[in-house]
Amino acid sequence: DIFLPKLSIPLPASTILCIEFAMPDALFLCFAQANDRAAATTKKLQKQIVFAEYFKTLSDDDLRLAVRFAAGRPFPATSESTLHVGSAILSHVLLSLLKIDHNSLHPSPLHTGDLPESLSELWPFHSTASLLTLQDLSFAFDNLAAAADAARKREILHDLFSRCHHPREAAYLTKILFHDMRTGIQEGLLQSAIAQAFEQELYQIHQTQLLLGDIEEVALLAKHNALCSASFKLFHPIQFMLATP
Repeated sequence: DIFLPKLSIPLPASTILCIEFAMPDALFLCFAQANDRAAATTKKLQKQIVFAEYFKTLSDDDLRLAVRFAAGRPFPATSESTLHVGSAILSHVLLSLLKIDHNSLHPSPLHTGDLPESLSELWPFHSTASLLTLQDLSFAFDNLAAAADAARKREILHDLFSRCHHPREAAYLTKILFHDMRTGIQEGLLQSAIAQAFEQELYQIHQTQLLLGDIEEVALLAKHNALCSASFKLFHPIQFMLATP
């Protein structure tokens, strides 16, 4: 393991390579590794540090996506788009890729209840022509939302999972599809990580979040030291804070 400055937890060499070479097209594997590092500790401050260091490495577009996916969302909080991908469609794709017969599914780890982690145990390492990026996921999610029938959705998912060369990519792709990251990362912790990454006051992050209602937009403004420029947008939901005496 290699240690990064300011981190009191070790990072594997593959993560260091992700951090050094993620821009301008951030790899999905780097995202998965950052989430694994955060999930491995129960300490909120350590989780915050992991994400703060990761967010610093990203371009504007990838920062938006990393924050979005870390919150377990395939689309922005202000978007009405939905994937409409159920367990039947996903199971069909995974069984075909893993070459597991449906009749043998029950003794398989896929039937244990934690699909992403079980999938990670079964997923084979393999080389691909190109590694998945955060932008690839965003493009595929848009296509899934636009797909009108199950056959087209299966085709998109098959292509997407086929490009997961590492088991952790397959696991975190499944987590995002089901909006269930299980990393212990709540929106408040993401706000703290953004504040630390871009040296902003946490209360300003909170205020901007209440106004915009979209944490990925807040992250981008924080990166460019432009939180004060945030303004209310018509037809965008805002968050609110209950008054206290």
